[in-house]
Amino acid sequence: MSVPQQRFEAQFRRKGEAAQVKFALSYSGSVGRYVVQPAESGKTHFLVNDLAPTLREDGACVPIHVPLSLMVDDAVSVTLNAIADSLERQNSGLRSKLIELLTTEVTEVSTPVLGVKFGTGPQQNRPRGKAPALLLQKLVSLHVSELRQDQMLVLLLDDAELLLRNANRPFAAALRAIIQSTGRVKVFAALDSEVAAKSLFVHATAPMLGAARQVRMKPLAEPFFAYMLDTYQQQVRVDLDRAEMQEAWEKLGRSPRYLRALLEDMSQDRATSPWACFDEIHAAYCASDDWSEFHSRRTPLERMIIEAIAQGRDAAAPAIRRDFAEQLDKSSLSASTIHRVLGRLQVGGVVHSEDQRLCVTNPAYRNWIAARSVHDMSHGRHSDNCPLAPMQLSCEMPG
Repeated sequence: MSVPQQRFEAQFRRKGEAAQVKFALSYSGSVGRYVVQPAESGKTHFLVNDLAPTLREDGACVPIHVPLSLMVDDAVSVTLNAIADSLERQNSGLRSKLIELLTTEVTEVSTPVLGVKFGTGPQQNRPRGKAPALLLQKLVSLHVSELRQDQMLVLLLDDAELLLRNANRPFAAALRAIIQSTGRVKVFAALDSEVAAKSLFVHATAPMLGAARQVRMKPLAEPFFAYMLDTYQQQVRVDLDRAEMQEAWEKLGRSPRYLRALLEDMSQDRATSPWACFDEIHAAYCASDDWSEFHSRRTPLERMIIEAIAQGRDAAAPAIRRDFAEQLDKSSLSASTIHRVLGRLQVGGVVHSEDQRLCVTNPAYRNWIAARSVHDMSHGRHSDNCPLAPMQLSCEMPG
């Protein structure tokens, strides 16, 4: 007799932290908030599944999730789509007014805003005309006019470090001006890097200076891990080897998303060990983004520095700089040149400092570099004087 397949479902909630954020946003005179946690540590899950429902509970806030990574160089389109979509959900009777606004304002938006949604086709419904900030201001004003006097809009800016990209900085500054002028709009931003957060909200030249203050949140760590394993054992009715599961989670960069995916796959066969389905999940984790495209967009020196950091090497060490110079056909590279590039990579959230050493921020990117380096070595593309250091995942990804 075959055993029926089990369906593993678990929702680890951070209601207490969501309530604290709501309180911080709600009191009179407060500004927005931002949180900094490593990539793949559950920030998007918190925004969508914990914070947004908590903000909606008593109707005082209307949260709008803005997933900026959908178009990394077009924060305008992503934000306008999110606001317009929320506005239509609030009042479906505004459809004709929205269409009129979207098709008469002339903007530089590169993709349709609610284009195919209205059935008019992307070319017909594409905003054509003036500065995108004007359309943003009109959409926000229209949305605010639909709110009660005691309600406010809260923009949940996911991957907010993308607002620091050159293409997005003017829009970020326009968003700050709108937030300050309306008094009815706040932001909650999630970022991967402390440096990026300060560059966006704190430094004198920050495009969103003063629009948000930092809030501290504990990363998803042992309580989350224990909850997921306990829930699996209760639902699937098997005992897990916790040491094996811990080892598998470490190899997945302690990613909440991929631990969940691993347990879901394991539940299909009521598995007690992660290894039978681990390779597929691990491959998906390592290829979770198109890192080849991301990597290729960096300058040659940036790529060399990132790879050195991922391999545990000091990119500013004299021997490493000589190696870089040789590969770039230069006579030499100064330490100050390396440090300037490192500063740029830190501002962009590509690398960060932890325990007095630099780390590649995103564990999936780090793993992609490791896999690429091993492949190159197997094909004789790595010189003997550039040994690979072991990857250290757990100490770089506390949650």
